[in-house]
Amino acid sequence: MKPVVREHIQQLDVSLGGGIVSDKIRVDTIDNPILIIGLGGTGIDALLRLKYQINRRFKLPEDPISKKKRDKPDNVEFLAFETNEQDRGKKYKGIGLDPQNEFVLLANAEIGGLLQNRSILDSYITDWLSPELSITDGMNGAAGVRQAGRLLLFTKINQVVG
Repeated sequence: MKPVVREHIQQLDVSLGGGIVSDKIRVDTIDNPILIIGLGGTGIDALLRLKYQINRRFKLPEDPISKKKRDKPDNVEFLAFETNEQDRGKKYKGIGLDPQNEFVLLANAEIGGLLQNRSILDSYITDWLSPELSITDGMNGAAGVRQAGRLLLFTKINQVVG
């Protein structure tokens, strides 16, 4: 059996989260809006899996122009924060994030210069920033270093709020 055929068949395996999706098993969402946030690579992985499950379980609105079903209900929003550009295109079983509305890239090429001249940083940053923290490249992610991710977030806070 070809690997691609095996993969499609495995997607139907209920024990692996698969199955046949029908409009008859879909349910309405409640009226309350929800924003689901994923932080970092692992957060994005979890976000994508949740978006996949929501896509399969809830009734989806139809785009009035293309007549295609949207990938999520109108009252559900997803937002991912990541310091690594490569995670922008991550997908899980065909479900991805909208790079314009659901993904905020916190990478900053100037982070090394900021750390070399810490006197320009505000006290609300230097109060928690370790003097040993050293980042030479703010474009390839925080590598799991929480202070690095937090500092990159602070440098992009206007974009995040916007």
